[in-house]
Amino acid sequence: MKKLILFTCLILIFSNFILASIQGKIVGKVTDKKGNPLKGVKVKITSTKTLSIHFEIKTDKKGNFTQVGLYPGYYIVQFEKPGYLTITKEVKVSIDEATRLRVKMESTDEYIGKKLSPANKAFMEGNKYFNENKFEEAIERYKQAIELGSGQESYLFLYYFNLGLAYKKINRIQEAIGSFLKCVELNPESFSSYKNLGELYAKNNDYENAKIYFEKAIELSPDDTVVLYNLAVTYINTGDSDKAWEILQKVISLDPKFADAYYHLGTLSISRNEQDKAVSYLEKFLELASPDNPNTKVANQLLNYLKKDNK
Repeated sequence: MKKLILFTCLILIFSNFILASIQGKIVGKVTDKKGNPLKGVKVKITSTKTLSIHFEIKTDKKGNFTQVGLYPGYYIVQFEKPGYLTITKEVKVSIDEATRLRVKMESTDEYIGKKLSPANKAFMEGNKYFNENKFEEAIERYKQAIELGSGQESYLFLYYFNLGLAYKKINRIQEAIGSFLKCVELNPESFSSYKNLGELYAKNNDYENAKIYFEKAIELSPDDTVVLYNLAVTYINTGDSDKAWEILQKVISLDPKFADAYYHLGTLSISRNEQDKAVSYLEKFLELASPDNPNTKVANQLLNYLKKDNK
C-alpha cells in the first residue's frame, strides 16, 4: 500500500511538472510617476483568444503582482486604481518563462493638472461613447482625435485602433480595414491589429488578404488556436485543402476540444475519400459542439449519408 501511495504521488508531481513547463506567467511592479509602489492596484488579465480566459489580481504593498498558469499567447493586461488613470497593455506570454512588466500610473489630479490636449480629450470622449454603444458618436470623436494628434505620434496607434473597433462594431468593413492598416503601419508588432484585419477581410470574402494577415498574426503568436483555425478556413476557401488539413491537425493537437476544427477535418476527409476518418471527425465534432452550432445540422446529414453508404 505504501508503494502504491508513493507511486501515485510521483505521478502527481510529474504531472504538475509537465503542466508547469507548458505554461508561462506575468510578473510586474506598479508604481506612481515618482516611483513609489502602489498597493491594491486591480490587475485584469484577459486572453485575446477568448474572453472566457481571464484573471484578476491585486498588487501587494510593494506594488508587485504575479499571475501564473497562463498558456502561451497574447493577453490584454489592464491596471485600475481609484484616483489614477487606467492603463492597458498587450503582452505576449511564452512557454515556461516570465513576462515582466513595470508600470507607472499617473494620478488623475496630475493628468488634469497637465490639461488634456484637444486630441486626448476627443479620444476620451470617444471612449465614453464607445462604452455606451454609441459607435457613430465614438467614430466622430476618434477621427477628431486623429486630426488633432499631430505631434502626438505615441497616441495615434490607440486612436486608430479604437476607431477600427468602432467601425467593426457597426459593420463598416472597409473603414475598419483602413484603420487597422494604419495601426500596423504605426506598430508592426500588433498581434491584435493583424488578427482584426484577417477577420475583416474574411468577413468581406477576400480570403487571399485574410490569409496574409492571419499569417502575420501567427508569426507573432504561433500557437494561437483561434487564428490558426481561421487561417485554415481561408486555405479551404482558396482551394488549398492540404494546407488547411495540416493547420487543422495542429489546432486539435493544441486544443483537443476545438469542435469546429473536427467539423472541417470531417468534411475534408470526405473529399479525400477517407470515409472512416470523416465519420470519426464528425462524431467528435457533434460530441463537442454546442447545440446552437450552425454546422450541427450539416454534420448530422453527412453522418447519416456516410453510415448508410457503408451498409
